[in-house]
Amino acid sequence: MAEVAAKVHSIFVYPIKSCRGISVSEASLSSTGFRWDRQWAVVNSKGRVCTQRVDPKLALVQVELPKDAFAVCWKPHNNSYLRMDELKVSLCRPSQICDGVSVWEWSGSALDEGDDASTWFTDYLGKPSRLVRFNKESEIRPVDPSYAPGFRVMFSDGYPFLLASQGSLDALNQRLEEPVLMNRFRPNILVDGCEPFAEDLWKEIKIEDLTFNGVKLCARCKVITVNQENAVSTSEPNETLVKFRSGNILCPGQKGQGMVYFGQKMVCQDLDEGNAKMVKLIVNECHVPCHIIIAEEKQLSVVGVMTEASAVKVKSIFLYPIKSCKGISLSEAPLSSTGFRWDRQWVVVNYKGRACTQRVDPKLALVQLELPQDAFAVGWKPDNTSYLVIRAPGMDELKVSLCRPSQICDGVSVWEWSGSALDEGDEASKWFTNYLGKPSRLVRFNEESETRPVDPNYAPGFRVLFSDGYPFLLVSQGSLDSLNERLEEPVPINRFRPNILVDGCEPFSEDLWKEILIENLTFNGVKLCSRCKVPTINQDNAVSASEPTETLVKFRSGKVLRPGQKGQGMVYFGQNMVCHDLHEGNEKVIKVGDPVFVIKTFASYDETST
Repeated sequence: MAEVAAKVHSIFVYPIKSCRGISVSEASLSSTGFRWDRQWAVVNSKGRVCTQRVDPKLALVQVELPKDAFAVCWKPHNNSYLRMDELKVSLCRPSQICDGVSVWEWSGSALDEGDDASTWFTDYLGKPSRLVRFNKESEIRPVDPSYAPGFRVMFSDGYPFLLASQGSLDALNQRLEEPVLMNRFRPNILVDGCEPFAEDLWKEIKIEDLTFNGVKLCARCKVITVNQENAVSTSEPNETLVKFRSGNILCPGQKGQGMVYFGQKMVCQDLDEGNAKMVKLIVNECHVPCHIIIAEEKQLSVVGVMTEASAVKVKSIFLYPIKSCKGISLSEAPLSSTGFRWDRQWVVVNYKGRACTQRVDPKLALVQLELPQDAFAVGWKPDNTSYLVIRAPGMDELKVSLCRPSQICDGVSVWEWSGSALDEGDEASKWFTNYLGKPSRLVRFNEESETRPVDPNYAPGFRVLFSDGYPFLLVSQGSLDSLNERLEEPVPINRFRPNILVDGCEPFSEDLWKEILIENLTFNGVKLCSRCKVPTINQDNAVSASEPTETLVKFRSGKVLRPGQKGQGMVYFGQNMVCHDLHEGNEKVIKVGDPVFVIKTFASYDETST
């Protein structure tokens, strides 16, 4: 016999991803979730799905479907529309294809809803946009097989159903000064009559003779901080959830420590592909079998709370042997306690010993560097035939031996640090003097006698060579794409000179990464990267302009991100990081394609350092 553990309180369907949901009294289910749920998405000029994380105005887009559309086996006709104010989109299958659509780790083609819809969303969001429909005839988007093998979705974040309880919302609201509505959490099924957060442990439930399995707690993103009535974002309820619903409280010592969790992601075992007899779910009773309550509840574990960050991958690795000169892109690179091996090991200095950078000498952007291929192997040591090869327009090739020079250059300084360095000799000095048109010398950091500590206010105990201040700089492709959508002329990632470029996460999500894991190495985000003049310098011709800084000021300044705090006039792009698992003489390697797991996040920008 089954015990009635709760009742279905509400059912919600979200036809367009990240737009307003529809509350229905009954809904038909398919193998990908409720019918019509996340069947559409708005995409930007790069085909990447737009969400409230970047475009909170989507919260205000009201969607309407014909009343009959939720009936079992109903089929659209020529007078059937998806409506948004004055915009009507036919529910009949469009013929136009839009290639290169992507959401999280998935990419493929979709059905394009045409120019009228594109114009409507472009005008509304203020950037080139298109409305696309999932192409069920040609595309399959599988659920992560680590959690639910064999299941699939359309444009949802990853699972067919999200279930939350009214008791959980009530428990949260008791802790908040201003209660929030359930629409912040965008569930498909809202149940009532159970204890707060009881759904966390539901491994199997039955609703209308359908078996649902809880497969993964729902890690929450920025969307829950967006008021769905006015699209304004604040720090709550995330700030409060961190105090009692974070991974370090629910599952201490496991992955996902910094994430907050609300709701249970579910799949339904009884819905098969091509099942023309759609199952109707009526707001009714939700039964949890008695034996399931005891035997089929689950303990919270790493499997239960692994975040979506496993979809994030290392896309590119860059290092810059000579400070402010052109970087080298690698498929894999060894790390040391000061950053990637060879990164900023050299710097050009002027006659006063002060470091030359693109801020004053933009021509450095055109200096190309080459190291031996073996130089990036763990444990490799240079010999008399190992060189750093330097090239620049109008200059003969310069070779600098990788063996340690004996000459010392005193009085070298970069930012607040000063000390001695290894002088690479008169030939290198003459080369850079002729190229820059002023007395210059090439020097190498003297690791045997010098130490340059990272600012102890942000990362005590760490050190660097000639980088601006931190061992690693991480940026996401999503952040670059988001910036380029706002620019008339897109810029490449080399404007921002990161060490690690990741892909598969939402734009600027790296801002709040407090701790991540790459190849079992723990990286900590310690300070947002404030940008100087260098991003305005075209790295292909050394010409400076006002962009992208002029645009970044509008949405990435301290005034926007952290109003009332220090650094109001600065612009920020990327996260400065340190790695805790690297010790002197202990080199490890990360590779392009390595997964990135987000372990801890900052609750808001107020917690980040600038």
